[in-house]
Amino acid sequence: MIIGVSGVAGAGKDLFVQTCMDELYELGKTSRKFALASSLKSEVRDWCLEHYGIDSVNCAREDKEKIRDFLVAHGTTKRHATEGRHWVEQLNPEIKKYENLYDYLFVSDLRYADYPEDETYWLQKEKGGKLVHILQYTVESRLNSNVKVFRKPANKEEERNEPKLQECADYNLEWEFNQDFINKDKYISSKVVKFIEWLSTQ
Repeated sequence: MIIGVSGVAGAGKDLFVQTCMDELYELGKTSRKFALASSLKSEVRDWCLEHYGIDSVNCAREDKEKIRDFLVAHGTTKRHATEGRHWVEQLNPEIKKYENLYDYLFVSDLRYADYPEDETYWLQKEKGGKLVHILQYTVESRLNSNVKVFRKPANKEEERNEPKLQECADYNLEWEFNQDFINKDKYISSKVVKFIEWLSTQ
């Protein structure tokens, strides 16, 4: 089965995928991770190195933020020219190569549900996969009550697509970001275990 993961930048998509893969391994299941953005980052790597001195394929989050607008602009230009198909068509050969070799394939960065046959359509209708949407929040005290404050989108593209992805999702996962968590790993694992339990019923 193919599992796509969406959520705003910094929501914990990669953390979710890695924790899922670890938990599935403990259950004797095999999995592999892919990303739609891998092709994008490779495509512009030389340009980014020459003009920004940043390796788009392998850079820290701080450097990624510096080139995020450029990556978004290039990615969306390619998407608009193909009605949302460019990056899924880049990934398709890799998916086909491995889909019969692993129990689960994860695509860690679905971002769009704009066009009729966009990324979510590709995942759910063409590949028979499931979409998990990650929502990260902090808890703030306001007027003597605790309120969830969700992580904001990083740009206009994320802001525009966030509600669409939530609506398309087969599974919405909310988790709290708290630097003071004593049992942070246990908390994250508990969220993932619940997802895997749900997944086993599909």
